[in-house]
Amino acid sequence: MDIFSRLKTDHDRMRSMIKEIKETSDTAKCGQLYQTMHDEVIAHSLVEEKVLYQSLTGSEDAGEKAMEGWNEHHVIEGLLEELILMSPHSAGWKAKFQVLGELLEHHIEEEEEELFEEARKTLDDSRAKTLGQEFDRRKGQMLDALSPLAQAAE
Repeated sequence: MDIFSRLKTDHDRMRSMIKEIKETSDTAKCGQLYQTMHDEVIAHSLVEEKVLYQSLTGSEDAGEKAMEGWNEHHVIEGLLEELILMSPHSAGWKAKFQVLGELLEHHIEEEEEELFEEARKTLDDSRAKTLGQEFDRRKGQMLDALSPLAQAAE
């Protein structure tokens, strides 16, 4: 699977997690779902930056889109960390999650529609496939590294 297909798979999973959390009325389940989403988004973002974004820094158009993505990741990660410290029972949690969901969905859409298009001009098929494999390897390592944190929080 090339990097674009691999990222799209993750993006679809994130969209699904956002929807499931929004539709969950059980706050305990909501907290568990959010912990999974938190770890997935953090791992995805950090690895995407190292694997895809860094490989685009030499390209004018794709590099500019990658830099925008880095900045959006920073904002999204800030909200992720704020929410992880809040209780899903609190009045502000759902409102803050709504904002996070909107930002994340906007970022994903922009990335798939704009960044991927520019990146395809820079990366040949072989490089895109290699980056997809590297993304898988590194994301697995990142999720493994985050899992003890999730267990400690329970």
